[in-house]
Amino acid sequence: MEVLRKRLPDELNENVSDFKCIQFLRARNMNVDKAQEMIQNWWTWWNTPLPGDELCPYNILTRRDDPLEPVYSKLVPHTFHGEDKRGRPVFYERTGLISKNFSELKKDIPTEDILVSRHVRVMELEMIRLVHQSHKHHKFVSKINIVFDLAEMDVTPDMMGIQFLRKMLHIDQNYYPETLQKMFIINAPWFFTAIWALISPWMDPLIAQKVIILGADFLPVLRRFINDDNIPDYLGGSCTGLSWHYPYEESEGISPDQLIDAVNRRGDSKYGSWESYIGVEV
Repeated sequence: MEVLRKRLPDELNENVSDFKCIQFLRARNMNVDKAQEMIQNWWTWWNTPLPGDELCPYNILTRRDDPLEPVYSKLVPHTFHGEDKRGRPVFYERTGLISKNFSELKKDIPTEDILVSRHVRVMELEMIRLVHQSHKHHKFVSKINIVFDLAEMDVTPDMMGIQFLRKMLHIDQNYYPETLQKMFIINAPWFFTAIWALISPWMDPLIAQKVIILGADFLPVLRRFINDDNIPDYLGGSCTGLSWHYPYEESEGISPDQLIDAVNRRGDSKYGSWESYIGVEV
């Protein structure tokens, strides 16, 4: 890390934590040259307005409410809820239903750039959740779990949706490296094999090895990582009363008031510092 630090300009060294540097080094198998290029590309992206948006990734959460939140609540069912057995947060998305709703979604969201901005917002909310989980468990929590439920998935993928997925993967792999613990793709239909053959080449091998693809018999595998009280009841767990729309739950650290506080505190320290929780990574 010291070698990487010496190669970075003063502005980056002043604003990026040691942990952030370690993330980029790990993402490039400790190759300093590649990590340097990656972190400098990230810094440019971080400070550049997103396409079709006046906000940059660094300040996207200063917009308290997403103006399209009612659309996402109706057509893009997802929830920030719960944790795995080691305290890492879990994000659930009913991806199959979203695929069925996509033609209607495009009427309100005509370009994939809007979806990209939304994805960046979701990722920044996840970074706030990591801080919350670190405080909650008094240890360093640095990775998230994602559960994509493909039940009721449309057999014919929408090309705009495919292109958005490609951009989403690019963002996650290049600008949020080493933040994924596991990605569970559940209720995968028979035709998902063809879709996976299309999208898997876009994935970094480090990401691909964290993906677990399951059919309808997913519950025993989920239970190996997540307790029943953190698995939604519709998936066979015991968690009821989930909030599938904004405002998000206070228990997740991203309620409206918590979000304002988190955004204000972020400006007081280096990006990715996780404040005092820089010890044990889980």
